[in-house]
Amino acid sequence: MRATGDPFFTFENAFLMLRKLNDLRLHEVKGDIRVEGPLIFNWKADPEGRRLKRALEGLDGGEAWRSIGMPHPQSGALTLRFLAARPQQTASDMLVQNRSPPLTTMVKALNGYSNNVFHLLSDRIGGPQAVEAIVRQHLPSTFSSEVIITNAAGAGESNRLSPRAAVAILWELRKKMRKFGKDLPAVLPVNGLDAGTLKIRLSDPRYRGCIVGKTGTFGSVGASALVGVLRSGKYGHVAFAILNSKVPVPEAKRRQDAFLRALIDATEAKPWDYAPEQKSIFEEAQVN
Repeated sequence: MRATGDPFFTFENAFLMLRKLNDLRLHEVKGDIRVEGPLIFNWKADPEGRRLKRALEGLDGGEAWRSIGMPHPQSGALTLRFLAARPQQTASDMLVQNRSPPLTTMVKALNGYSNNVFHLLSDRIGGPQAVEAIVRQHLPSTFSSEVIITNAAGAGESNRLSPRAAVAILWELRKKMRKFGKDLPAVLPVNGLDAGTLKIRLSDPRYRGCIVGKTGTFGSVGASALVGVLRSGKYGHVAFAILNSKVPVPEAKRRQDAFLRALIDATEAKPWDYAPEQKSIFEEAQVN
């Protein structure tokens, strides 16, 4: 198997590939899985393909079968058998290929769930140090000391990001997206509408859809953050950055939501002109 570090190669994608292989009447493999390149499978690094092999053998990922509209194989159908044998020379012809969804689609979904696979994905551009350098490059030099990234998913105790730096990053992201004819909802979740950490935040009709942003949580009593943008009737686009420290996460979210209700009311903010994508992320991938 040749892998390129696709962060959205999940059980569902593997099973769609498996169905394609079975359609080609491939049911047994003499030898074992051999992986070339960085393989991320179901949000974790799988350099030797062991977790992928278990899934292809029908030993893991049972819940994902329903997602692709098929029952879990009970009798060994739609699985691969790996026979103990000396690996044969790899054929040059590719039997099946999984192409990842578009980059913006992946970023949107990963941001929605605040998925820590971002840290593994950062290796493709040089790791957390490269992420830090890129961020600092796009911010005023006076902000440099306020951006410290040692884990590209925000985990760990040494990451640092000031509120004004977080807002500046948000504005830079919006500027970049607008160059492509898009806006922040293309890559960040919208509260009450998109699946993930903002799905149930301020979801009542008055406030639903008013916030596009990103959550961040570290520990159950550590740090809880929310950074985002409102479309204000009075002041145009209004950005905010909130950080609660050493407060239980449920209480931190309650305080954040209370503040945002007041901010939305005070600025006469209105919902973003946005409708969520109905397709599941794996449906955006191509298996051929």
